[in-house]
Amino acid sequence: MTKPKWMKHSPEPWYTESDGDSQWYRDRNVYVCAPEGEGRVLDMYPPMGGGTKIIRKNAERVVACVNACEGIENPKEVIQKAKDLVKAFIAWSVQPADQERDKDRDRALFLEIYGLAQKLSEHFQEEREETNGTD
Repeated sequence: MTKPKWMKHSPEPWYTESDGDSQWYRDRNVYVCAPEGEGRVLDMYPPMGGGTKIIRKNAERVVACVNACEGIENPKEVIQKAKDLVKAFIAWSVQPADQERDKDRDRALFLEIYGLAQKLSEHFQEEREETNGTD
Protein backbone atom coordinates (compact mmCIF):
# COMPACT_ATOMS: atom_id res chain seq x y z
CA MET A 1 0.00 0.00 0.00
CA THR A 2 1.31 3.44 -0.92
CA LYS A 3 0.57 6.06 1.70
CA PRO A 4 -1.44 9.08 0.53
CA LYS A 5 0.58 12.31 0.76
CA TRP A 6 -1.55 13.58 3.65
CA MET A 7 -0.98 10.45 5.78
CA LYS A 8 1.42 11.25 8.61
CA HIS A 9 1.18 7.89 10.38
CA SER A 10 1.67 4.19 9.74
CA PRO A 11 -0.89 2.66 7.38
CA GLU A 12 -3.80 0.58 8.61
CA PRO A 13 -4.89 -1.95 9.65
CA TRP A 14 -3.22 -1.83 13.03
CA TYR A 15 -3.35 -4.81 15.40
CA THR A 16 -2.18 -5.86 18.86
CA GLU A 17 0.43 -8.38 19.96
CA SER A 18 1.64 -9.49 23.37
CA ASP A 19 4.80 -11.11 24.71
CA GLY A 20 3.28 -14.50 24.16
CA ASP A 21 0.67 -16.84 25.43
CA SER A 22 2.80 -19.10 27.60
CA GLN A 23 2.05 -19.44 31.29
CA TRP A 24 4.99 -17.12 32.11
CA TYR A 25 4.35 -14.34 29.62
CA ARG A 26 0.59 -14.20 29.22
CA ASP A 27 -0.72 -10.62 29.10
CA ARG A 28 2.52 -8.98 30.12
CA ASN A 29 3.48 -6.32 27.61
CA VAL A 30 1.11 -5.34 24.82
CA TYR A 31 2.16 -3.80 21.53
CA VAL A 32 0.19 -1.89 18.92
CA CYS A 33 1.60 -2.78 15.50
CA ALA A 34 1.19 -1.66 11.91
CA PRO A 35 1.52 -3.83 8.79
CA GLU A 36 4.04 -3.93 5.97
CA GLY A 37 7.23 -3.76 7.98
CA GLU A 38 6.11 -0.67 9.90
CA GLY A 39 6.70 -2.54 13.15
CA ARG A 40 5.51 -1.48 16.56
CA VAL A 41 3.68 1.80 16.81
CA LEU A 42 3.19 1.74 20.57
CA ASP A 43 4.63 -0.38 23.41
CA MET A 44 2.41 -0.67 26.47
CA TYR A 45 3.72 -2.07 29.76
CA PRO A 46 1.70 -3.00 32.84
CA PRO A 47 2.27 -1.06 36.03
CA MET A 48 4.16 -2.81 38.81
CA GLY A 49 1.92 -5.34 40.46
CA GLY A 50 -0.46 -6.02 37.58
CA GLY A 51 -2.94 -4.09 35.53
CA THR A 52 -2.34 -6.09 32.38
CA LYS A 53 -6.03 -6.35 31.48
CA ILE A 54 -6.41 -2.58 31.29
CA ILE A 55 -3.41 -2.12 29.00
CA ARG A 56 -4.76 -4.82 26.68
CA LYS A 57 -8.17 -3.04 26.60
CA ASN A 58 -6.44 0.32 26.00
CA ALA A 59 -4.43 -1.17 23.14
CA GLU A 60 -7.56 -2.69 21.60
CA ARG A 61 -9.29 0.68 21.83
CA VAL A 62 -6.40 2.48 20.11
CA VAL A 63 -6.43 -0.12 17.31
CA ALA A 64 -10.21 0.08 16.90
CA CYS A 65 -10.13 3.88 16.66
CA VAL A 66 -7.26 4.01 14.18
CA ASN A 67 -8.75 1.30 11.97
CA ALA A 68 -12.21 2.91 12.04
CA CYS A 69 -10.68 6.18 10.80
CA GLU A 70 -8.78 4.54 7.96
CA GLY A 71 -8.64 6.81 4.93
CA ILE A 72 -10.16 9.84 6.64
CA GLU A 73 -7.73 12.70 6.16
CA ASN A 74 -8.64 14.62 9.31
CA PRO A 75 -10.45 12.21 11.65
CA LYS A 76 -10.32 14.54 14.66
CA GLU A 77 -12.24 17.21 12.74
CA VAL A 78 -14.75 14.73 11.24
CA ILE A 79 -15.44 13.06 14.59
CA GLN A 80 -15.92 16.41 16.36
CA LYS A 81 -18.28 17.58 13.60
CA ALA A 82 -20.28 14.35 13.88
CA LYS A 83 -20.50 14.69 17.67
CA ASP A 84 -21.65 18.31 17.38
CA LEU A 85 -24.30 17.36 14.81
CA VAL A 86 -25.58 14.48 16.96
CA LYS A 87 -25.89 16.84 19.96
CA ALA A 88 -27.71 19.41 17.83
CA PHE A 89 -30.04 16.74 16.44
CA ILE A 90 -30.84 15.44 19.93
CA ALA A 91 -31.57 18.98 21.13
CA TRP A 92 -33.80 19.49 18.09
CA SER A 93 -35.63 16.19 18.56
CA VAL A 94 -36.57 16.81 22.20
CA GLN A 95 -38.16 20.20 21.54
CA PRO A 96 -41.78 20.20 22.73
CA ALA A 97 -44.24 19.74 19.87
CA ASP A 98 -46.08 22.94 20.75
CA GLN A 99 -42.89 25.04 20.58
CA GLU A 100 -42.54 27.06 17.41
CA ARG A 101 -39.78 25.79 15.17
CA ASP A 102 -37.20 27.87 13.36
CA LYS A 103 -37.54 26.32 9.92
CA ASP A 104 -34.36 27.92 8.58
CA ARG A 105 -32.34 26.56 11.50
CA ASP A 106 -33.95 23.13 11.10
CA ARG A 107 -33.13 23.10 7.39
CA ALA A 108 -29.52 24.15 8.04
CA LEU A 109 -29.11 21.39 10.64
CA PHE A 110 -30.46 18.71 8.31
CA LEU A 111 -28.31 19.98 5.43
CA GLU A 112 -25.21 19.74 7.65
CA ILE A 113 -26.12 16.21 8.72
CA TYR A 114 -26.80 15.23 5.10
CA GLY A 115 -23.52 16.82 3.96
CA LEU A 116 -21.44 14.91 6.50
CA ALA A 117 -23.25 11.65 5.72
CA GLN A 118 -22.70 12.22 1.98
CA LYS A 119 -18.99 12.94 2.51
CA LEU A 120 -18.53 9.79 4.59
CA SER A 121 -20.54 7.74 2.09
CA GLU A 122 -18.31 8.93 -0.76
CA HIS A 123 -15.21 8.13 1.28
CA PHE A 124 -16.36 4.59 1.98
CA GLN A 125 -17.43 4.08 -1.65
CA GLU A 126 -13.94 5.10 -2.80
CA GLU A 127 -12.45 2.73 -0.22
CA ARG A 128 -14.62 -0.16 -1.52
CA GLU A 129 -13.61 0.57 -5.10
CA GLU A 130 -9.91 0.59 -4.15
CA THR A 131 -10.38 -2.71 -2.32
CA ASN A 132 -12.17 -4.24 -5.32
CA GLY A 133 -9.59 -2.86 -7.75
CA THR A 134 -11.97 -0.62 -9.68
CA ASP A 135 -11.93 3.12 -10.23
